[in-house]
Amino acid sequence: MNKPKKIRLLSYQNAHNYGAVLQAYGLQSVLKEHGYDDVKFINYNPCYLSSRYIPIPLKKIFFSSWNGFRAFIWKLFNYPFLYLSQKKRNVAITNSINNLLYQTDKVYISYADFEDENLDCDVLICGSDQIWNKNITNEYDSIFFGEGKYYKGRLLSYAPSTEVDTLTSENLLEIAHKLKHFDAVSVREKPFRDKLEDITHQPIAECIDPTLLAGYKIFDKISSAELGNEKYILIYSYSGLDSFAKKLIHGIPNYEKYAIKVLSLGPVGIKEYFRKGVVDYDCSVEEFVEYFKKASYVITNSFHGLAFSVLFHKNFYVTFVENKYIRCLSLLKNIGLENRMLYTDTSYDWSDIDYKLVDNKLNELRDKSLSFLLDNLK
Repeated sequence: MNKPKKIRLLSYQNAHNYGAVLQAYGLQSVLKEHGYDDVKFINYNPCYLSSRYIPIPLKKIFFSSWNGFRAFIWKLFNYPFLYLSQKKRNVAITNSINNLLYQTDKVYISYADFEDENLDCDVLICGSDQIWNKNITNEYDSIFFGEGKYYKGRLLSYAPSTEVDTLTSENLLEIAHKLKHFDAVSVREKPFRDKLEDITHQPIAECIDPTLLAGYKIFDKISSAELGNEKYILIYSYSGLDSFAKKLIHGIPNYEKYAIKVLSLGPVGIKEYFRKGVVDYDCSVEEFVEYFKKASYVITNSFHGLAFSVLFHKNFYVTFVENKYIRCLSLLKNIGLENRMLYTDTSYDWSDIDYKLVDNKLNELRDKSLSFLLDNLK
């Protein structure tokens, strides 16, 4: 079979989210490293996705539910800072997207934009990221399943993800039905794969996230050099620098010698807005990579916070978040570090991680995932 000349990708690459952009860059880079020069993302940016990153409209403050007068005043007082921090964040990440990713000239907003299309490519890859997560897409988005008249060629999925513990039997049946026209299917998490295989009775591969597939050298090339040489503990968490994170910090040997850096997962209020030296809410994607590269310790509960901690060989802990932890736990089990998933009632210590063993396991996963990808492009 001839090597495909044109590969097109469907993912969340336009999301103003560090992990979304980095997984896209990882997959694009791996394909280009293996001789596929014409690799582009379909510039699909549906409203349900882009609206998640719009600075909060003032009217939402007045008409959203709030518990009492004090909560209303807090929202109103913090509104300018929530708005400005989100806007600055959007600008920084948009610039990174433009610098790092190749996309089609045409922009698609909805399914209707694809109806009269005849997509000119040899292979279409759906993935990675949470493109099959109904909690994001509202209803399962047919575009992310390659459904429609716009494309009739070879169709693959590479490591799409979802929130496995929120899936109903109806959700699984719907996904299984949509997979019938794929030439090859892979997903990111083992529990997701197992559930789908039980329904489809077809082989489904488990593939690692593109950031892990690409490896640290690819990301080392794009890391910014803005942070200097200060030693610090990095917090990248849905809950920020909360009481549990502070407790973990105090368990680090000689923790007083380290600065604390907090990477925000979203917009911030007045308190964080004026703590720019501690809380970074508008860094670029390249700066995000640098934060992990230079950190001495990491506390996170984000999947890509975990991924970059592993890539850059950091001493880290992942804290538990309900409905989000399975993505992290699945990876931790695969690389033999499930003891780095921390629940509030479990003990911990900051002993060094044996990354020789971790890298051996990760390389095995990388080889299997790369074989799935390249074998199905032939």
